Amino acid sequence: MKVVLVDADRHGQRVARWCTREGAPVLQIAPFAERANGSIEDVIGTEDYLAAINSFYSHFAWFAQISLETVTQTIVTDTLGRFFDLHFEDHFQQCLNKVAVAIALTYEPQRLSGAALDRVERLIVALQNTVR
Repeated sequence: MKVVLVDADRHGQRVARWCTREGAPVLQIAPFAERANGSIEDVIGTEDYLAAINSFYSHFAWFAQISLETVTQTIVTDTLGRFFDLHFEDHFQQCLNKVAVAIALTYEPQRLSGAALDRVERLIVALQNTVR
Protein backbone atom coordinates (compact mmCIF):
# COMPACT_ATOMS: atom_id res chain seq x y z
CA MET A 1 0.00 0.00 0.00
CA LYS A 2 1.18 3.52 -0.76
CA VAL A 3 0.71 6.57 1.44
CA VAL A 4 0.78 10.21 0.38
CA LEU A 5 2.67 12.50 2.76
CA VAL A 6 1.29 16.02 2.63
CA ASP A 7 2.67 19.31 3.87
CA ALA A 8 0.59 21.68 5.95
CA ASP A 9 0.72 24.41 3.32
CA ARG A 10 -2.08 25.29 0.90
CA HIS A 11 -0.77 23.06 -1.87
CA GLY A 12 -0.37 20.10 0.50
CA GLN A 13 -3.90 20.49 1.76
CA ARG A 14 -5.23 20.63 -1.80
CA VAL A 15 -3.40 17.36 -2.51
CA ALA A 16 -4.82 15.85 0.71
CA ARG A 17 -8.40 16.70 -0.32
CA TRP A 18 -7.86 15.22 -3.79
CA CYS A 19 -6.31 12.03 -2.38
CA THR A 20 -9.12 11.64 0.13
CA ARG A 21 -11.72 11.97 -2.66
CA GLU A 22 -9.82 9.34 -4.64
CA GLY A 23 -9.50 6.98 -1.67
CA ALA A 24 -5.72 7.27 -1.36
CA PRO A 25 -4.37 7.13 2.21
CA VAL A 26 -2.95 10.44 3.41
CA LEU A 27 -0.60 11.21 6.26
CA GLN A 28 -0.24 14.83 7.35
CA ILE A 29 3.32 16.01 8.07
CA ALA A 30 2.23 18.67 10.59
CA PRO A 31 1.99 16.41 13.69
CA PHE A 32 5.61 15.37 13.18
CA ALA A 33 7.03 18.78 12.27
CA GLU A 34 8.86 21.18 14.52
CA ARG A 35 6.57 24.00 13.38
CA ALA A 36 2.80 23.99 12.93
CA ASN A 37 3.02 24.94 9.25
CA GLY A 38 5.14 21.93 8.48
CA SER A 39 6.80 20.43 5.45
CA ILE A 40 9.05 17.39 5.31
CA GLU A 41 11.99 19.73 6.00
CA ASP A 42 10.23 20.87 9.18
CA VAL A 43 10.33 17.29 10.45
CA ILE A 44 14.12 17.66 10.51
CA GLY A 45 13.77 21.06 12.19
CA THR A 46 15.08 24.54 11.62
CA GLU A 47 18.52 24.26 13.21
CA ASP A 48 19.32 20.79 11.86
CA TYR A 49 18.08 21.53 8.34
CA LEU A 50 19.93 24.85 8.28
CA ALA A 51 23.14 23.12 9.40
CA ALA A 52 22.72 20.56 6.61
CA ILE A 53 22.21 23.29 4.01
CA ASN A 54 25.18 25.32 5.25
CA SER A 55 27.39 22.24 5.28
CA PHE A 56 26.35 20.92 1.88
CA TYR A 57 26.45 24.27 0.05
CA SER A 58 29.67 25.49 1.72
CA HIS A 59 31.55 23.93 -1.21
CA PHE A 60 29.90 26.25 -3.74
CA ALA A 61 31.66 29.56 -4.44
CA TRP A 62 28.39 31.46 -4.83
CA PHE A 63 26.98 30.34 -1.47
CA ALA A 64 27.09 32.44 1.70
CA GLN A 65 26.29 30.85 5.06
CA ILE A 66 22.74 31.46 6.26
CA SER A 67 22.31 32.37 9.91
CA LEU A 68 19.66 30.97 12.21
CA GLU A 69 18.64 34.56 12.94
CA THR A 70 17.97 35.17 9.23
CA VAL A 71 15.70 32.14 9.12
CA THR A 72 13.79 32.82 12.33
CA GLN A 73 13.27 36.51 11.57
CA THR A 74 12.02 36.05 8.01
CA ILE A 75 10.30 32.66 7.81
CA VAL A 76 6.99 33.96 9.26
CA THR A 77 4.38 31.39 8.13
CA ASP A 78 6.31 29.69 5.33
CA THR A 79 7.40 26.09 5.64
CA LEU A 80 11.16 25.55 5.84
CA GLY A 81 11.11 24.17 2.32
CA ARG A 82 9.35 27.24 0.94
CA PHE A 83 11.56 29.61 2.93
CA PHE A 84 14.78 28.09 1.57
CA ASP A 85 13.40 27.91 -1.98
CA LEU A 86 12.71 31.65 -1.87
CA HIS A 87 15.97 32.47 -0.08
CA PHE A 88 18.06 30.64 -2.68
CA GLU A 89 16.22 32.37 -5.54
CA ASP A 90 16.42 35.83 -3.96
CA HIS A 91 19.97 35.74 -2.58
CA PHE A 92 21.86 33.35 -4.85
CA GLN A 93 19.78 33.21 -8.05
CA GLN A 94 19.97 29.44 -7.63
CA CYS A 95 17.48 26.66 -6.97
CA LEU A 96 17.75 24.76 -3.71
CA ASN A 97 18.37 21.08 -4.39
CA LYS A 98 16.27 19.49 -1.65
CA VAL A 99 17.10 15.99 -2.82
CA ALA A 100 20.83 16.65 -2.50
CA VAL A 101 20.35 18.02 1.02
CA ALA A 102 18.22 15.00 1.96
CA ILE A 103 20.89 12.63 0.63
CA ALA A 104 23.57 14.52 2.56
CA LEU A 105 21.48 14.10 5.72
CA THR A 106 21.35 10.33 5.20
CA TYR A 107 25.15 10.16 5.04
CA GLU A 108 25.53 11.81 8.44
CA PRO A 109 22.45 11.04 10.55
CA GLN A 110 24.57 11.38 13.69
CA ARG A 111 24.59 15.14 13.05
CA LEU A 112 20.86 15.31 13.74
CA SER A 113 19.67 16.35 17.18
CA GLY A 114 17.80 13.95 19.41
CA ALA A 115 14.62 15.95 18.84
CA ALA A 116 14.97 15.65 15.05
CA LEU A 117 15.60 11.91 15.27
CA ASP A 118 12.54 11.56 17.51
CA ARG A 119 10.33 13.39 14.99
CA VAL A 120 11.66 11.23 12.13
CA GLU A 121 11.10 8.06 14.16
CA ARG A 122 7.51 9.05 15.01
CA LEU A 123 6.85 9.76 11.32
CA ILE A 124 8.23 6.35 10.31
CA VAL A 125 6.05 4.61 12.91
CA ALA A 126 2.98 6.49 11.67
CA LEU A 127 3.81 5.51 8.07
CA GLN A 128 4.14 1.87 9.11
CA ASN A 129 0.82 2.01 10.96
CA THR A 130 -0.90 3.62 7.98
CA VAL A 131 0.17 0.92 5.53
CA ARG A 132 -0.71 -2.00 7.80
